[in-house]
Amino acid sequence: AAAVIGGFLFSLILFEEKCEPDASQEAALIALYDSTNGTSWQWPSYRYRNNNWLTAEPVCKWNGVTCKGDCVTELSLEYSNLQGSIPTEIGNLKQLEYLMLDGNMITGTLPSTLGNLSNLKWLSLPRNNISGSIPSTFGNLNNLQFMDLHKNRLSGSIPSTLGNLSNLKQLILNRNNISGSIPSVLGNLNSLQLMHLGDNSISGAIPSTLGNLSELQAMDLTHNRITGEIPSDLGRLSKLEKFHVYFNELTGSIPTTFGNLRNLDMLMLEGNKISGTIPSTLGNLNKKLNWIDLRDNSLTGTIPTELGRLSILSNLYVGVNDLTGTMPNEICMLQTTYGSATPFLMVDCEEVECPCCTQCCVDVTPVAANNCYWF
Repeated sequence: AAAVIGGFLFSLILFEEKCEPDASQEAALIALYDSTNGTSWQWPSYRYRNNNWLTAEPVCKWNGVTCKGDCVTELSLEYSNLQGSIPTEIGNLKQLEYLMLDGNMITGTLPSTLGNLSNLKWLSLPRNNISGSIPSTFGNLNNLQFMDLHKNRLSGSIPSTLGNLSNLKQLILNRNNISGSIPSVLGNLNSLQLMHLGDNSISGAIPSTLGNLSELQAMDLTHNRITGEIPSDLGRLSKLEKFHVYFNELTGSIPTTFGNLRNLDMLMLEGNKISGTIPSTLGNLNKKLNWIDLRDNSLTGTIPTELGRLSILSNLYVGVNDLTGTMPNEICMLQTTYGSATPFLMVDCEEVECPCCTQCCVDVTPVAANNCYWF
């Protein structure tokens, strides 16, 4: 029985490594070469001395190509002066696991055939000039763990099919022209650790379903047009370290549930329309929280004395709000990891008395965060 099982596994391995037909695999690479001006490709001298594509060399020895057996499993052509578009034939590389074309001059749209690459784990196409929308077929990439499309010219909305990517750990789409709202189904991405959607034109509210992302460590939604309140459900993100939503149009109050985010080290809410008081529950985050930026909102009330429990707090920016009272002495007396008083404290000096602050904001019209000066 053991011999039968062993023979079956050996046959299975052979089946997985066998690429049929070989001609379609080579044709896909030749199509990429032709559509991206392969004769002008360049590499740093420490990587390859010359371009050996379309030579007598076997496909698996071409620069940037890695194989397992006879299967092409990796294409690594970062910063290689690719000019042109990604051909539809790329979808014929059925065993491809890693596609890395960072920092080229790729134009055109993302072919929907990329969704055929069912073995793909790593899709990295940042710093190009790719336009059009993200194909809905990307939702078929069930093994995908990493998607980086930042700094392109992508438009349209985030396809809801991305909610199918249960193995995805990093979703990086910042610095594009993406619009529409954040699909609520992204809350299904149980493996997601990093979500970067900043510097786009995303609108609508933050879905409360994002509170289901139990592995999430960083959420960046900065410089968008996001409205509505910050969902209290985000207080369930026990591994969250960085929450960046500055320069949006968020309203409502800061959720008191953020006091449950025991691993949070940066809370960046600058430039919104957030109102209400600063939650005293933030004082619970005394082991990690070191940077709080609440500038340029509509916060009222006084600064909670509980923030004085944040033993490693190094930056507290609360200027350009409607706060009153006095900076608590507990905060003024904080000692940071640098062994000195909290180095960066900003308030509205006309409304909040603060003898220990390092930066003062004054009321002028129009109100703006740059109406502040250093002591």
